[in-house]
Order: sequence, then C-alpha cells, then structure tokens
Amino acid sequence: MKANFSSHEPLMSGARRSGTPRKIDGLGEEAYWIGDERMGALNVRHANRFLTISVGGGGDQETKIKKCGDVARIILARLR
Repeated sequence: MKANFSSHEPLMSGARRSGTPRKIDGLGEEAYWIGDERMGALNVRHANRFLTISVGGGGDQETKIKKCGDVARIILARLR
C-alpha cells in the first residue's frame, strides 16, 4: 500500500499547530512545507524514504523553503 502524508498523524498534528501544510511541487513524490516566519520543516516522501528537514531563525519563509529544498535534493540524489 502506498503511504501518503495524510496517514502520518504525528506529522499532521504538528501542522495543526503551525498552520496548513503547503504543497511543494518538483521535490520527491510528495513534499509539504509546514511552518511560519520563525521556523518550519520541509517533509519529503520519495519511494520508501521520508525526510524531514527543519530550519529556524531569521529570514523569510520563501528563503527557508528554498534552502530546505536544496538540502533535500542533495540528500535524495545520494540515496538513489
């Protein structure tokens, strides 16, 4: 059975505290950003692998998403 983010209750319960998950296209089979201006996490699923890359501190949310996406791409390339 194919897993999806909606089946990961702990992940989604964290999203309820930080707002609605934002779908990120072009990263793994499925990717979502959960966070705000202070902190956030990029959750990526690809095949049977699941990554969570979290970041905090200064900077705007778009910069955090881009940086986490760059890290996720490097990790996924090494896992293939």
